[in-house]
Amino acid sequence: MSTPEEQLEAEARAVEGEVITAAEQRGGADSEPGAGVSTADVLTQLLKPTFRLLAPNWEVTDDECAMLGSAYGAVVDKYFPDLDLGVELTAALVTLAVFGPRWGKPAKVPKPKPTEAAKAPAGVG
Repeated sequence: MSTPEEQLEAEARAVEGEVITAAEQRGGADSEPGAGVSTADVLTQLLKPTFRLLAPNWEVTDDECAMLGSAYGAVVDKYFPDLDLGVELTAALVTLAVFGPRWGKPAKVPKPKPTEAAKAPAGVG
């Protein structure tokens, strides 16, 4: 007869095995959303909207952001080799990358204001 702790461990191993098997069937463990994204890629995608939002007049190109992302990604990987961003943080960073450049733009196209000629009644004038 096993203890409750041993039963719990056995159940955890079984669930873990099911998750690993499901990942393998989908194309490997790295096919999880957010998995396999390099630190350099994440930093590059963060730098693009950051420069466009905070320093648009600098006109930093995507290639320059990629160079910075690659350089600083290597530094982050060196000092934090076990850094796991997780799917939640990856989703937040992607959201920032998408919405960042659009920050401050109206969500809808503003309706044109009527001109003085359009305000005057027909036949007057």
